[in-house]
Amino acid sequence: MLVGWFGFTGGGVLYWLLTVAEVPFRLLRCRELSMSWLDPAHTPAVKEACRLYALVAAGMATGVIASEVAAAVLAGVLRSPVASAFLTVFPVLAVLLALYVAVQPYATLSRLVRRHVDTILGPMLPQLARPDSDLLAAPGFEDVTKTYQYFRSLKSLPIRTGWILQYVAGIVTSLVIFLAQKFLS
Repeated sequence: MLVGWFGFTGGGVLYWLLTVAEVPFRLLRCRELSMSWLDPAHTPAVKEACRLYALVAAGMATGVIASEVAAAVLAGVLRSPVASAFLTVFPVLAVLLALYVAVQPYATLSRLVRRHVDTILGPMLPQLARPDSDLLAAPGFEDVTKTYQYFRSLKSLPIRTGWILQYVAGIVTSLVIFLAQKFLS
């Protein structure tokens, strides 16, 4: 009964992890999404989604490390080939799930923000790519160029790419250490 309950609970957790990771895909398909015009990456809903995915990523990292530690301990206790195969495959699947649930939403939200910024900048791009001589001589052209550069810099989310890369490196490193320990012992 305990194993059944853990399986039921684990299935529910897995369902909600995958459902939460699906939300940015649904937002990407929504063409009439209302985002902050000046700074779409800091639209309140996008900021809250980034906080939510940071919490999910932290939970997944904790779960991955806990599953790897539990698998390493159980590998010493259980000597059957089926248990050994499960204890090798389960942490690998946990790492893949952690990467999907924690990294994919940021990439999708980033695409959403980029699409919005490109919509804003669309009319300006041809004028700035090949400006007329009259436009180059205009007194406010330098300000327009600075404004364009400002909007181009808005394509980043509140969670920086470096943090996501550190997360990916940490998760993958924990898997490499686990597999090295498993196969060397």
